[in-house]
Amino acid sequence: MAVIPFGAPAEGLRWTRIDGHLELGSEYRRQRSDSPSAEERRYDEIRVEESVGLDVEGFAMKPGLLSFGADGTVGFRQSRRDSTDASFGDDDGRLLEFDADLRLLSDQKLSFLVYGRRSDDDWNRGIGTDTESSSETVGAIARFSWPVFPSSLTWQRQASRAESFGISFSTRRQETRELLEYSGQRIRESGQFRLRLRQEDVDDESFPPIGDYRIREGTASVGRRWGTRRARSWQTSGRYFERKGRFDYESASADTTLGWRLGETLDLGARHQFGRFSSDGAATTTNNGTVTLEHRLYESLKTQLRGFGSDVDQVNGNRTGYGGDVGLRYRKSLPWASELRLDTRVRWERDNNDLDSRESPVTGESLTIAATGTNLLAEPFVDPLSIRVTEGANGPLLFEGIDYTVQVIGTRTSIEALPGGALAAGSVVVVDYVRAVDPSAEIDTTGFRFGAAWERGWFRIRYEHDQREERQRSGAPARLLQDSHRDRVQVELRRDGRELRSRIAAAVATDRSVSVAYDEWSITHSTTWSPAKGIDLNLHLRGGERAFSRPERDTSHFNANASFAFRPRRDQRIRLYAEYRRFDDSISPNQRDFEVGVRGRFRYALIELTPLLSWTQSERGQSTVDDLHVLLRVRRNF
Repeated sequence: MAVIPFGAPAEGLRWTRIDGHLELGSEYRRQRSDSPSAEERRYDEIRVEESVGLDVEGFAMKPGLLSFGADGTVGFRQSRRDSTDASFGDDDGRLLEFDADLRLLSDQKLSFLVYGRRSDDDWNRGIGTDTESSSETVGAIARFSWPVFPSSLTWQRQASRAESFGISFSTRRQETRELLEYSGQRIRESGQFRLRLRQEDVDDESFPPIGDYRIREGTASVGRRWGTRRARSWQTSGRYFERKGRFDYESASADTTLGWRLGETLDLGARHQFGRFSSDGAATTTNNGTVTLEHRLYESLKTQLRGFGSDVDQVNGNRTGYGGDVGLRYRKSLPWASELRLDTRVRWERDNNDLDSRESPVTGESLTIAATGTNLLAEPFVDPLSIRVTEGANGPLLFEGIDYTVQVIGTRTSIEALPGGALAAGSVVVVDYVRAVDPSAEIDTTGFRFGAAWERGWFRIRYEHDQREERQRSGAPARLLQDSHRDRVQVELRRDGRELRSRIAAAVATDRSVSVAYDEWSITHSTTWSPAKGIDLNLHLRGGERAFSRPERDTSHFNANASFAFRPRRDQRIRLYAEYRRFDDSISPNQRDFEVGVRGRFRYALIELTPLLSWTQSERGQSTVDDLHVLLRVRRNF
């Protein structure tokens, strides 16, 4: 990069880059909601934004000794909102962003980097409500680049604040400090070490408040691999987590893995996992161990023998479990350039309970809400009245009958999202509950899995069978135990060419158990066609149907997405798209979504244009929402 003198700088100071920009943005949005049970609601907003920025880089004395960079942006925005509920006057806002870094000895074996970032956003809504948020980050990195032991040491501090004043009042301040992060690796012995300490403080004055809390967290990992023909490996990682506030708890865990190459065809592995969780004076300690022996009989056949055991000390007693499985993998090349893969596994497990009472708590279980089907909790024998659900790790409490419902099916319990509630497909919730099982129950679990796949060029077919059975050997029976059988067949066609890339897969599946029973089919299609340089046509289809007989429920979904991308020049791009989404459910309102739009990016010399036009119509039950969105941004670089 050429060195550009700037004015009359001090001796030894040079500027290598000076850039600036002026950006203007205009946005219009209209939403209309129509429902038979309520009057039509309309919402309009017009927003205008202006911002200006500067970006510079340079060095002192000479390149690589002391270099620096900085960029900043300051902007203003105004908007007007009108709706059928209320009218708002002009709203004013401002935005300030700044980013800077300082690099010392960047081309030496020992180098340093110091950086800082800050962002401020202030918004006046025009009815006595102000919203202000800011965030800042400062940090430093020291790198040691000696070949024998390359490593780095990092320190970082992050702070953010969000305040809202007006009809409602809320203030939330959050600060995160990475007290220390160190990573290094020894190339000659293939060893590595990593350490990270973090602290987070949150002050919350919102209404209703989530609560003030403090989080301390530390992670460390160390490992080594040595030997050539008889390779050995060792890897250990640990984590400590503590939360102090409205809900206090702490946890510690460690994971150690060992591996030995006993011969050309024999591998031995061992793993131990330790965990301890305590809350309100109650603690649970878990130890899990696994030993694996893998033998390659010959090039195409591998066998695996695994044994495992667990021990859980909890508030009301002790739980132990042990078992093992045997697996066989076969992979063989066949005539006509095809390949056959077989995979089978047999599993047995016993769970013993030696408890003082029927109940044992389970806290902090993370669950992702699925679009279709059930959302089963990990443990069986759950007391439904003990379930407590929050939105995210530190989010607000959710309410049964409003946000979700609880379904008990055999030994398992499921969380189902309710229409109109706070939960949607993909939402992550944290669940606390109590496991209630006979104190002296012994449960045996047996399982069998088989898979077969044949592949030849563009064609692939795969079959999977999975069955699982639970039987209670002693103790008073609580509920029906599991007895499940699942079969799935998938056929896939693929083409990977320079101009045409396509994939279509169809699958049918059946599942039968005391918890759930359904039949399912699905199809997925994806095609990208590039008939000429700068032109891409994309088509994605996905659909399926699931018919439940236990519990009684039918669901179906269909998604279609098509787009046309055109690049007349390297710095010009236009994309037109259309998408249709449909979800039908026998126990909740059906939903339809249709969206069309166009996006673009154009550059003429130093001017950049980014337009957007989209229209979306959503139907849920008898309610309809229309959304029109128009956006244009103009950027002038200097």
